[in-house]
Amino acid sequence: MHKRYWVIALSSLALLAVLGTARPLLRRQTPNEAWQGALTDPAFLPDNRKRDAEYRTKLVLAAIDARPGEKIADIGAGGGYFTFKLSRLVGNQGMVIATDCDPKALEYLRGYTRSKGFRNVVVRAVEVWDPGLDTPVDKVLMADLYSFRQAGETRDYFTRLHRTLAPGSKVVVFQSHSGVSSSKGWFGSILTGEEMVASVKGLFAVEKDRRFARAPSGLDWDAYLIVLKRI
Repeated sequence: MHKRYWVIALSSLALLAVLGTARPLLRRQTPNEAWQGALTDPAFLPDNRKRDAEYRTKLVLAAIDARPGEKIADIGAGGGYFTFKLSRLVGNQGMVIATDCDPKALEYLRGYTRSKGFRNVVVRAVEVWDPGLDTPVDKVLMADLYSFRQAGETRDYFTRLHRTLAPGSKVVVFQSHSGVSSSKGWFGSILTGEEMVASVKGLFAVEKDRRFARAPSGLDWDAYLIVLKRI
């Protein structure tokens, strides 16, 4: 009888140990965890020929229409996928300000900028709800900013951006997915295109509003490309 109790007790302890160390499948990622995962995903990094060939990438670059000598802000630059493409387009007389709030992203951006010799790229640390632009720029690109989750906070963000930009300045907002993710991960609950347009009303005029078909991955995410003009 005692031997049976010992077997049950040891089995219970072993089960508790496994449960205690196992990672919950649906635990939401923190922003830092999400970015560390992104560092291993080529889609977020500059040298990605597969993403280069995607029609959405070409549409984003066509929308921003970067020209030699322009000053462009890549807000939430991440691994710099668009940053260094913009750098080549604006040339030596232009400038790209790449901002991010994550230390890992900033470290990667600075290292890549130095190692590849990009002299017209300025990497800048910002707070999550601050555009971090102290002087006007010609254009702004916001590609997959995961901080756009609450309409009120997004409105405040664009109000700050509005104060910095000159009338007529272009802002391109691209989200490769929005809405609520069925995976329940950290990347879920991004503002939809309708919510984004409503958040900038009275501050920016909508020049283009393109919605994309749901991705073939099966996730309940919707993508959009919105081109804004500062009023």
